[in-house]
Amino acid sequence: MSISDDSPNMITWTPELVERFWTGVANTRLSEINSSRNCADRLLELVAPHLNPVGRFLDYGAGDGDLVAAMVQKGYRTAAYEPNRSRSSKLPRAIIEHPNFLGVVSEHTREPFDGVLMIEVIEHILDPQVNDVFQHVRSVLKRDGHLIVTTPFTEDLELNGAFCPSCHTHFHRWQHVRSFHPDTLNDFMSQQGFYCESQRVVDFSNNRHMVEELNVMNAEIDRLHAVIAQSFCERIKRLFGGKTEHRKRYPRVSLLDLPTNIVYVGRLA
Repeated sequence: MSISDDSPNMITWTPELVERFWTGVANTRLSEINSSRNCADRLLELVAPHLNPVGRFLDYGAGDGDLVAAMVQKGYRTAAYEPNRSRSSKLPRAIIEHPNFLGVVSEHTREPFDGVLMIEVIEHILDPQVNDVFQHVRSVLKRDGHLIVTTPFTEDLELNGAFCPSCHTHFHRWQHVRSFHPDTLNDFMSQQGFYCESQRVVDFSNNRHMVEELNVMNAEIDRLHAVIAQSFCERIKRLFGGKTEHRKRYPRVSLLDLPTNIVYVGRLA
């Protein structure tokens, strides 16, 4: 039987493979589509009520530092923890030298933080490492602090996979190993010792820019309709049985109809 007739091998992620994968990503342009690079500002707007302006924060799984960069620029004192050595050693100088940057911490740190952010992290953690990761998170989070988590919304892991023709292996293109619905996320976080303070589904994709623009255009069309309807010519037309012509509005779309991610805010139980 030829190899093309065989079902592909499903990758079994190990800590060594994960390290190799993210080291490879760090040395390509793939880091340019880092999720935090595209959603950091929007995320910080959403969770601002849970961020103490004078607190100390930890970006847990900081990647290339895009969220850290956004946070320190907005005045939040923030540290970074990134388990992949290749990525943690490449934080931009602009971050390292920023007065609000609290430095890179290791898995051994026990410094207390007012908030820990795990942005697009929990879907990557291998099952044997879950307990150790959250034990570390609990140890560095102040008792009254917030844990902020984001993860893809009901992701189809198989459809977001890739196939390597060289080794005949199917793997998730971003090394995701689990998928969450709001209910399953709440259960998962409860098992890790947290209770949910708030949770919502959001759209972090570029679709939101189009939706927001359409809604702005609809509002402008409605305003023009109101002005036209009150004009002298239109009032005369209606007086003699005519009808005001309206420009067609675009279909109204809500960002709540297009969720891509879940945003969870929790506290220690």
